[in-house]
Amino acid sequence: MDIGMVVLAVLGGYLIGSLSFARIVSALAGRGLKDPENVEIKLEGMKSSVRIDTVSATSVSIKAGPKLGFLTYLLDVLKVFIPVFILRKAFPGQPYYLIWAAAALVGHVWPVYYRFRGGGGMSVVIGSLFAIDWIAVFVMSLGGIILG
Repeated sequence: MDIGMVVLAVLGGYLIGSLSFARIVSALAGRGLKDPENVEIKLEGMKSSVRIDTVSATSVSIKAGPKLGFLTYLLDVLKVFIPVFILRKAFPGQPYYLIWAAAALVGHVWPVYYRFRGGGGMSVVIGSLFAIDWIAVFVMSLGGIILG
């Protein structure tokens, strides 16, 4: 294993993972979604509400609609899937793609560009799993339904 490739995988994964498509889509779309960090959901028929503190596709979907929420989710999945898939195919037998995936998850949850306040990381996990072993995405989802 080449130490230079390990450093590249860690730095590249973290910096690409730190891109917050929730913030980018929100800024480009407008629609009054200037602060995707603080989303509060009023529960119908109750006095209480739920607050979402992470910056995620869910918060974009709540504030700007499901189309932009799905676009955010898709971009977050692809920002990890594409480089992990390329590294997996370009360097068979080497764990560079796993290092990139882990670093991208850390970058997504604690992004350097946004004062270390990011998303929950689920889209990054799904994007990574699609590139590593696509069957795992369905097994994970089924397991979540059964155990959840």
